[in-house]
Amino acid sequence: MASRSRSDHSTRSRPLCGASPHGDRTPVDGAPRPVEWQDQMVRSMQRRLTKLVGRKDQLALAEALLLESTANCLVLQGEAGVGKSRLAEEILAYARNLGHPVTRVTARGGSKPLAALAPLIPADATPGDPVSLFRACAARLRWARGAGQRGETEQSGKKLVLLVDDLQWLDEASRTLLRQLLDAGLLLLVATLRLDPGTASGYPDLPTNCSQTLWLHLDPFTEEEVADYLSAMLDGPVTSGACRDFSRLSAGNPFYLQQLFVEALRSGRLHRRSGVWQLDAPPRSTPVLTGVIANHLADVKGSSREIVEILACCEPLDLSALAHAVPLGDCASLEARGIIRVEPVGRRYLCSLAHPLYAEVVKAQTPEVRRRAIYRSQAAWLKEVGGRRADDAVRAASFELAAEGVADVPVLLDAARRARRAEDYQKVLTLLDGVPEEDAGFFAWFARGEAQHHLGRFDEAEESLRSAQNRARDLRRFLDVLLLRTHNAVYGSGSLEVAKAIGQEALLADEGWEHPDRAAIRRVLRVGEAAAELFLRPISEVVRLLEEADMVETPELRRWAVLQRAQALSFAGRTDEARQDLALAWTRPRSANKARGETSSTDMHLGAWAVVVHIETGRFEEAREVGVEGYQRAVRSGSRQFQTVYACQMGRCELVTGNLHAARDWFGEAAAALHGVDQPMLAEQTWSGLTAVHAQLGDVAEAEAAADNYREAQAARHEGGVWRLQSVIARAWLLVVRNEIAQAHDLLDEGAVYLRRRERFAHEGMLLLERARLGAAKEVSRRLGEIADLCTGGPTRLRAEAAAAMASGSGDHLLRVARACEEAGMVLVGAETALRASHVYADEGERRAAAEARQVSDLLRRETGNARTPGLVHRHGAHALTPREKEIALMAAEGMSSREIATHLVLSIRTVENFLQRVYNKTGITSRRELPRVLADLPE
Repeated sequence: MASRSRSDHSTRSRPLCGASPHGDRTPVDGAPRPVEWQDQMVRSMQRRLTKLVGRKDQLALAEALLLESTANCLVLQGEAGVGKSRLAEEILAYARNLGHPVTRVTARGGSKPLAALAPLIPADATPGDPVSLFRACAARLRWARGAGQRGETEQSGKKLVLLVDDLQWLDEASRTLLRQLLDAGLLLLVATLRLDPGTASGYPDLPTNCSQTLWLHLDPFTEEEVADYLSAMLDGPVTSGACRDFSRLSAGNPFYLQQLFVEALRSGRLHRRSGVWQLDAPPRSTPVLTGVIANHLADVKGSSREIVEILACCEPLDLSALAHAVPLGDCASLEARGIIRVEPVGRRYLCSLAHPLYAEVVKAQTPEVRRRAIYRSQAAWLKEVGGRRADDAVRAASFELAAEGVADVPVLLDAARRARRAEDYQKVLTLLDGVPEEDAGFFAWFARGEAQHHLGRFDEAEESLRSAQNRARDLRRFLDVLLLRTHNAVYGSGSLEVAKAIGQEALLADEGWEHPDRAAIRRVLRVGEAAAELFLRPISEVVRLLEEADMVETPELRRWAVLQRAQALSFAGRTDEARQDLALAWTRPRSANKARGETSSTDMHLGAWAVVVHIETGRFEEAREVGVEGYQRAVRSGSRQFQTVYACQMGRCELVTGNLHAARDWFGEAAAALHGVDQPMLAEQTWSGLTAVHAQLGDVAEAEAAADNYREAQAARHEGGVWRLQSVIARAWLLVVRNEIAQAHDLLDEGAVYLRRRERFAHEGMLLLERARLGAAKEVSRRLGEIADLCTGGPTRLRAEAAAAMASGSGDHLLRVARACEEAGMVLVGAETALRASHVYADEGERRAAAEARQVSDLLRRETGNARTPGLVHRHGAHALTPREKEIALMAAEGMSSREIATHLVLSIRTVENFLQRVYNKTGITSRRELPRVLADLPE
């Protein structure tokens, strides 16, 4: 994602549900209302659309043509909409800046001979005589170049650069004349050449000499290039989900992308929230795009049209599924025209429409009766061939529902099982909606509740899971439902009390079970109680509740129990034990249910807890690996809840390590996934994370806006007396950016005391390190040392060492800690300690050591995303520049020589040099070229 320029809005603005270019703000009185703002924003974006984005490499090749290449022609070829003309215009502007005369012409099919080249032809030329025509045009071009050298015209004396748009439509006479002028070396040609979809190369009969022609094929944008385009247009980061949707629906075509982008802005679907642009819903087609597609498909008739309609309703389809309805020869014709795409997948060939938007347009044009007939035919064919592949049953049931509104219950249940195994939760609900309530057994209710839970429909999930629990006839099923109901309560209400109440209810319901089963239920309930009490009771008590975690009968529940124990141990700083439990729970084969053909309902949860333990124990790369895998899995399944869960955990990982831009992007992904889903607990994590991130980046207004959203989420939880570590850090850093440092220290100290009483020593150490970073290192270093002695491994000892180095004031100690932080991946603390070391060395007159430490700090600070914390921005005591030192440093940074500065300030050159030397000593630099960098960090 591209970096975002800072907002200039007021920190007192109130939150607005909807879009605003500066976060979620309600316009103040007299400001544009939302609809007016949307129009203004769209007009601003449309002006930006004239910028060339995503074609830097191609532009560099064009520059080579104009500056140093022996070629005389550059042909830009590609399919319609890939940006050929836009790139050609940019090349023409570049040529004009180099002093070339430029001309643009457009070839059109059916135009009169030589009409396109009229700007090159003198009025007295004889068009019917090719020889005299060439001589007249050549004389005119030579005269123009020579006149420019004598100064008789405004021409530069350089070759004319001619842009020919749609070169394939150039008439024969024009091609002949153009070839003659190129062979004579009288001009440079830049041409655009439109290729039909699927065509690999240009046309052979063109007015170019292959040895002197550069061919540049423009492909559609990749997803990464789409992200670059969106970030450049919006001047800020865009969620990966939005980039993915734009890339998928545009298929990388810049013209389609532009249309979808403007429509999303105009409709308000695309908006910025806490500094990150996100989509509330996938972008829609526009009338312009619909017209373009309809025109493109207008001459597709007969059996070819049938193919297009079938694919619009049912894509992708195996070719054999088409063969029973239409001639396959038409498929080859449509593929050659770029209307459909046929791709090998394993042993079969899947056929789909060439562009994702084609289906939307074609379905809108297809009568409902025809659509139902298509679904009915495809469902009947899949039943007839017997469902040879795993997804055939799902597709047959879906087609039958679409055609008739009903389907056989056994078929629907079987298809729902397959969809559940593929983690397609929306499809599970669609299929189970067709099952009458009286025919729904345990599986139907449980699978429905599970899908609703993953999709963030928590109240509906609780109702479905209650029905499933009433139908559970064995212990495994009963415990599966109990566990999922507990998770659903925590994520849905954000209340641990609600989750505990479910457990108490289960205790009352267990009287019908045999004695061994009741013991097993109570064992699982103790695990659930421990999970609920993890943030409330001392860790030693929580661990006692988890003593029998290894004895839980059901494998998936046992893994959950052991992971809960790993979390508790990691919070207490018992890193070695936590890692042992993590290895026991997370490396165990995650296919316990494969034998019965089902997926585990807890796998998504288990991965998220594994990420937590990896973070707490300092294994940040492992946390990223598991977190990214889990997030991508959640995206594929459509589980917005777990997209939020994993994005929050990844944001926290980057916040702990100090990679603030990455943390901001991940929390932005969480905020996007939260839209329209009521998840108080995850909302609190998201907005507290964004508050802490923006505050440390120096984005005061964004931090205030995120804090407003955080307070709303916190109020919705009704969870009193619980100190969330990330929330304390967020509130403290908000106080810091408000310049209320003393209050920040009080809050952090209060939080540390709370955590100490609950034996969360690793978390206590985190808060104490925040105090050390804010100038209280001598106050907290002793306690941090005691915590390090209590803990085993992990980042706790490094935090204690960092505080000790800050308290000692030793440059060597500080630099050694900075390098250890760099190795551990804790880049923000490393950047701050290295800068402190640089200041110490500068005070001691050790310029070389100061410069080395400053380089380490600058390197690590760039990795943070250019954090602006007190430890990286402010100069304390002797490090502050005097007004005169700052004045001279600023003049030197602007490129003025010492003599020029001396003359301007009426000083001697030697005095100026002395002032600059003092600046170098104070800031730890060694040359003028480093001045702009350090001056940017000085307080206003």
